This record gives sequence, structure tokens and C-alpha cells, in this order.
Amino acid sequence: MARHRGDVLRPLVLFCLAFTITTTLVFSYTDILSPSPSSVSSEDAVQASESTVQDHVCPSDGVESCPAPPPATAPRRPVDPRQQHIVFVSIAIKGHAQPLLRVASEMHERGYRVSFATHDSGREWAHAYGVPFLSAGAFPISAEDLRVKLRAMTRDASNFRGILTMFNDIYVRAARPMFDALLPQLDRNGSNPNAPDLLVLDIATVGAQDLAHKLKVPYILNSPSLLFDLGGAPSYVPAWGTGFSENMSLWNRCMNILFPRLLSVALTPPFMELNKMSSLPASLVVKPPSSSLSNLEVLSHPAVRLVISHCGMVSAQEALVMGKPLVCIPFLVDQPDVAARVADSGAGITLDKNLLTASYVRAAVMDLLTNATYTRAARRVGSLLERAGGTPRAVDVIDATLRLGFYHLDTLDLTAPWHKTALLDVWTVYAAVICLLAVFVRVLWLLFYFVISESFSLLCSIVLGPPLPPASIGDGYEETYEDGDEVEGGSSDASQSTS
Repeated sequence: MARHRGDVLRPLVLFCLAFTITTTLVFSYTDILSPSPSSVSSEDAVQASESTVQDHVCPSDGVESCPAPPPATAPRRPVDPRQQHIVFVSIAIKGHAQPLLRVASEMHERGYRVSFATHDSGREWAHAYGVPFLSAGAFPISAEDLRVKLRAMTRDASNFRGILTMFNDIYVRAARPMFDALLPQLDRNGSNPNAPDLLVLDIATVGAQDLAHKLKVPYILNSPSLLFDLGGAPSYVPAWGTGFSENMSLWNRCMNILFPRLLSVALTPPFMELNKMSSLPASLVVKPPSSSLSNLEVLSHPAVRLVISHCGMVSAQEALVMGKPLVCIPFLVDQPDVAARVADSGAGITLDKNLLTASYVRAAVMDLLTNATYTRAARRVGSLLERAGGTPRAVDVIDATLRLGFYHLDTLDLTAPWHKTALLDVWTVYAAVICLLAVFVRVLWLLFYFVISESFSLLCSIVLGPPLPPASIGDGYEETYEDGDEVEGGSSDASQSTS
């Protein structure tokens, strides 16, 4: 049975290997024969220039026979990005909307035609930044439902479940209402003044991404991890949502490969306040302040020496830009990742939410206050963040996209054939080389075995003499057997006669 199974599997493996090699060779041969886009365009340009010169050269000496030159075509007018409509789209969660609001406000002040689309609860934010507002309808999740989900997420020790809850119960649930609310307002029917030329989206606006595909409008995503075709990060880079440090252990690296590489989003401090208020007695009345201060104004005060934060992306960056070290207490989604990056840079300390005690937090605070290396690291990271350009740099990227497009940003993961990005041709060559080496070693082994066995047989024949032929051995055996029968028969007769 085992031999029969081997007889079946061996041809099957050889067939699969041959099919893979043939497919790879066909793809490689096609790539070799097909000219590159640059070579095609250069040849076309040369031929076009030659034909243009020949059209303008008169072949005869007579002036009357020369055709009139074609009229000169007017050069194409460059696209003015200030005349194009840019629509920023975000869900009505301030931690998501605020970065896009700053960019939209900066572009509006520079004279660009921009609008900000979010849920009705974020209308005041757009008005505060002086940006025209487009309604994306009501937020489809009630405050009570959101409070229950977020409380469960913050108490859950597994960050993976929190990511699933965030995407399935919040982002995906809000996608269809946003799509239905914005499609009539942004439909490109030719006479719609709100028809967009470019969409700038937040990571949580899954419905707006579907809307961009429906309207066939290019879009910019502020967190490109949802674009799965950009390729995955190397396995030695901590995946988003794990909260692993850069110096991962063997177990962390094993989990890092299995963990889904989805960029999570940060929850805003008001949601954390909701969870805290739920534990307060019902007799306590909490009133919001009549006015509030900007986080940057508070953080820039010289009396502030450190920040204790859940380490959302916005709050962590604001603290680092002001040069303040962080005591990070991450709860869910991407907060463990942000806290891990802060700790890796030396600009803060990360505490485990499941081990929080007064002495635990006090020790971390005293460590940051007495050790100046954390403050120096925070100032260094803040300087790097400022040198990245911030809001003006984001405006320049959007302007360049409007003027030049984004095809120059395509990576090889997007443009190369799939068998090249997967290294199928490389691994096929390696497999073929290994198979050839295995066959070569097998042939050498058989040849060596044959030579050794023949040499040993020859040596035995020289030392011991030629072996007896098989026929003579059989005859001798039969004679001995017959003699034995005769002896046995004779002894039997003798015994009978004696008796």
C-alpha cells in the first residue's frame, strides 16, 4: 500500500513542479518580450518628432507645391487646483475629525475650495474652523450603545476583540448611512456644484471609500493601512494592534505574523470620560465648563512637566510636539501600538492597564520627573514631528496630487506582476536547482555504489576463487538429499531385519 501511494505521489509532485516552472517561464518570457513603458514612450516620441519634421519639409523646389503647415495647437492649460472641489470626510468622533479639520482650514485660508462632510453632531466643529459643512446624516449609533461597547472594549484584556468590535460594530455599521447621505449631495451629474474632484478621507470612513469608487473620484486616505494591496510590513516590524515593542521576543514574533495587520484607530478622551462617569454615584451632578482650553495651550504651559495619557495618536503627538514625556496607559485598538512606539523612543513609560495601582502610577511619574532623559527624548521626537511638516506639508501633498496625480507614488507592489511580488519565479528557480542537484547526487551515489560493488566482487573472486555455478550447487544438494534418503532407508531396513 505504501509503495502504491509513493507511485501515485511521485508523478503528481513532478507534474506540479513542471507546471509551476512552465508558468513562471511563460510569465518571464512575456515580461522580456514586452517593452517597458518608458522605452515605448521614448520611441513614440522620436517617431512623432521625425514625422513632424518630415511633414514640415517641402520635398520639391517649388513653393506652390509645398502644403501649408498645420495650424499650431494651443498648449494645454495647467489645472488650477484652487478651482477644484476638495471634500474632507470623517466620522463625528473628534479624534478622527480634528486632524482633517486643521488641514481643511489651512487649505480654506489659502484659497482652496474645500468642504467638510461629517455627521450632524460635528457641524459645530466645521463652523468653528470656518470650513463649509456637508451633512453625512445622523450618527447611526446611539450614545448608550456606544458607551456599552467602549466600556466592554476597555475592560477586555484582549486587544484583538476590541479591533473586531471597532470595525464591525462601529465603522462598518456607519458605512451605509454615510454612503446614502453623501451620494445625492456629491453625485457628479454635470450640474452639481458640490461634485468633488478629490476626497480626503479618515480611516474610519468605510462608506466614503465606497462612495469614491462609486463616483470614480480619486481619494487620499490619512491612514493607508486599509489599502491591503500596498503590501504587508516585514515580519520583524510590530503589527498594528499588538502593542509589541521593537525588541520582540520569539513568542511575540510568532504572534506578530498571525495577528491581522490592520491599522486601528484611537478613541477620544470624551469616551474615556464616559466610562469613568459610569462608576460615579447618581447623586453627583457633573457640569461641563463654560469654556475649554486647547490641548496645545495647556501642554505649552511651563508648569506642565509630563502627561498621563491613554496614548491616542493625536494626544500623544500633541504632547511630544510640546516636548512633554508621557506616562502611557493604553486601553484598546491602536493605543497599545502608540504607547509602544513612545516607549521605544525613550520618551515615556508604558503601564499595564490590568495592573494599575496608586503606587504603580506614582513610581512611573517619579521616574519621569527625576530622570531628564525622558524629557530630552520627548523634545527630540517632537522636533522630528515638526520637521515632518505637519499641516502645511499635508496641504502640499494634496496640492501635488491635484496637479500631478498620484501615479508617481505607485510602488513595485502595485505595478509588478503578481508572480514577481510573490517571488514565485525566484523560488521556482531555486526548486529546480535543488531538484537537479538531488538528481545529480542520486546519480553519483548510484555510480559510486556500482563501482564499489563491482570492485568488491572482483576482489572476492581474486582472493577466494571463482564461485561455484548455481547448477552444480543444486545438483550436489540433490545428491546429498538422495543419499540421505538411501541411508535413512537402509537404516530402516536394518532395524526391521533386526527386529
